[in-house]
Amino acid sequence: MTRGNPKVIVFYLGFLPAFLDSASLSLADLAVVVAIVAGIGVTPMAGYALLATRERRFLAGPRGMTWMNRGAGTLLIGAGVAVAAKSYPRQNIAPPLAQDDHQGASLPPNTEDIHLAGQ
Repeated sequence: MTRGNPKVIVFYLGFLPAFLDSASLSLADLAVVVAIVAGIGVTPMAGYALLATRERRFLAGPRGMTWMNRGAGTLLIGAGVAVAAKSYPRQNIAPPLAQDDHQGASLPPNTEDIHLAGQ
């Protein structure tokens, strides 16, 4: 899978020379490096393949299909709740700030001060 990926090739060309001296690298050392890199690359992919095979058998049965439907339904309900919560209009708790001049915003006058000033 990674043999044709140029990003991986460039990564190893930039990474390995920092740890391996290519001038003193023998054929046996190169074989060990290739075996380690191949093992690191193949082991997770083999695990993914085994897990996918096992899950395919589980999801093909009626019990697996029930769990898959429950999971998909839960995700759809969650998405609907998230959309509803986001689109629900919220009320402002504080009144908006009034613009006096170009100096910035100031607080609106207190209604009690206006009422007391009128008496």
